[in-house]
Amino acid sequence: MSTLPLSLSISVCRVGARLAPPSGPGGVPHPLALWRQDRLRPLVLAGGATMLLSGMGTATLYAVVEGLGHSPVYAGPLYVLRGIRSVAVGLASGPLPRSLGEFGFAACGIALTGAAMALRAVPADLAVLGSAVAAGTGLPCVLIAGLTAVQRETPAELLGRTAATANTLMFAPTAIGPAVGAALVEPVGHQVILVGGVLALALIAVPPAQRRASASRTASRSPSDANPA
Repeated sequence: MSTLPLSLSISVCRVGARLAPPSGPGGVPHPLALWRQDRLRPLVLAGGATMLLSGMGTATLYAVVEGLGHSPVYAGPLYVLRGIRSVAVGLASGPLPRSLGEFGFAACGIALTGAAMALRAVPADLAVLGSAVAAGTGLPCVLIAGLTAVQRETPAELLGRTAATANTLMFAPTAIGPAVGAALVEPVGHQVILVGGVLALALIAVPPAQRRASASRTASRSPSDANPA
């Protein structure tokens, strides 16, 4: 995950202008009004949940490597491959969120992270290599979508506090997930953790995917509404 800050820094440079700030009582912006926004809250929470489950999956890596009959050194190239993909996603983070939308971009990232955990549960070298590629591609998408929403939806005077809160919600699980995963590897086995993570990520991906589909339907209806036959 050490390459994530780099990919996210690249993505932040590509974020467009912010939208009009929400207002609290009397028209004064305040954090509670921001966190009640339907666009901001779901993306940030989805990012935190995905990071938690990804961290639990990361804790299983050495058990997976051992199951394949390799030494722990085998994990090194997997991390490198994952890091290269994360940097590549950061470089492509300008056009992709614009074409997919923030919710679509997040849903794709969650789906790829789930695919990575599913592949890691398969006891085969090619599957584990594919898992590293999918994880390096998917996880930055979720985080970029959440941080882009923060940039777009937050007024300048509250951006620092809101960004700090969003970063805490999304990155604190990076420390919690591996600890939980490491505690569970021995008693329940790494495959149970990975399969459970896949199922949980499938549920997390549903709301962003639905929001993306709803936005697409609204956009497709707009031209016909504006130009009735």
